[in-house]
Amino acid sequence: MYTKNVIHILSALILIVFSVKGLAMSFFGSSSSDKNKEEIIIFGGMEGQLLFEGKPAAGAEVKLWTKWDSSDGDTVVVTSDENGHFQFEEQKGTYKSSAFAQLVINQQITATYQGDEYLIWNFSSLKVFNEGALGYKPQNLMCELTNDREYYEEGAISLFTSCSWDN
Repeated sequence: MYTKNVIHILSALILIVFSVKGLAMSFFGSSSSDKNKEEIIIFGGMEGQLLFEGKPAAGAEVKLWTKWDSSDGDTVVVTSDENGHFQFEEQKGTYKSSAFAQLVINQQITATYQGDEYLIWNFSSLKVFNEGALGYKPQNLMCELTNDREYYEEGAISLFTSCSWDN
C-alpha cells in the first residue's frame, strides 16, 4: 500500500514538473533525429493601430512575448509611429512532434503608453495554424488601450484582447 502511494505521488510530481516547466516537449520531443521535425509558425505576424481614448497612441512601446518550448520565451519590442501603428514580423520555429508531449503556443502583447502598461493580447493555442494565431491574419486591427479585454475561445485556442478587427 505504501509503495503504491509513493508511486502515485512521484508520478503526479513528474507530470506537474513537465507541465509547468514545459519540459515534456523538450525531454520527449527532442532527439538528434530529424524524423517528425517540421517548421511551424509561432506567431503569424501582426500589424495594427493603438488608440488611447480614441486618439493614436504615438510612441508607445509594444512588446510581443512568445513561448512554445521549454525556454523562457522570446521578446520583440517595437515602437508605435505617430499614428499609433505598430507591426510585428512572423516568427517560426522547428518542432518535433511526439506522442508524449502537447505543443502549446503562448503569445502576449503589452503596450506601455504614458508610463502605464496595458495587456492588449493574451493568446494560447494547442494547435499550429499556417496563417496567424486565429487561422487567419486579422485585418484592420485596432487596439483601444482603455477598453476592457474580451474573451474569445474556439476549439484549441483562447484569447483575451482589447483589440478588434475585421475577418
